[in-house]
Amino acid sequence: MEYVKLNASIRNETGKGVARRLRAQKLIPAILYGRAAEKPLSLSLDPKALRQIISSSANRLNTIISIVLGDDVERLVLIKDYQLDPLSHDLKHVDLLQVKADEKISVRVPIAYVGTSPAIKDGGNFQALRRELEVQVLPNDIPSTIEIDISKLMLGDNNHLFDVELPKGVSVKSAVNFTLCAMEAPEVDEKRGNAAETTGKKK
Repeated sequence: MEYVKLNASIRNETGKGVARRLRAQKLIPAILYGRAAEKPLSLSLDPKALRQIISSSANRLNTIISIVLGDDVERLVLIKDYQLDPLSHDLKHVDLLQVKADEKISVRVPIAYVGTSPAIKDGGNFQALRRELEVQVLPNDIPSTIEIDISKLMLGDNNHLFDVELPKGVSVKSAVNFTLCAMEAPEVDEKRGNAAETTGKKK
């Protein structure tokens, strides 16, 4: 499989002063680590190129990137964390996790609730209690979303973790069958209900 490539440089110096100089050069500091890495590496890379890769990928932050260093050795990485400038929202720092194509990793995948429940017509209130799932999957098989069909949810029904049909090769390590979404009954206006009861009483 071909991966999107991103050039990076190994840097030997660290610290706030170094980070400021890198940003002045339109570069950002990054750290590469993980079980697949021989040792943590301090890097500098082009934030604009990184943003373009993220924005053009269906998996966004779950995109597997091939980092190309000066030694011509390519390393597969996943963006594990990042920092943004609070004002400009520019990237300030990135943590990269080195991975192996044949080893499963843990990633958070967005949940996509699809379909329309007939309970909506009866005033049902759909509640999405989870917006993502942490799954274990090979880097090449990371799904962009995990779809959950809510078209059969009736009033009072819930969808739980063990109800989900996960894509092939995707698993969830959890002994708890937690609730993902629910179709709640419409709320009753107590004031209107009391008024109706009073009006309906015989004198």
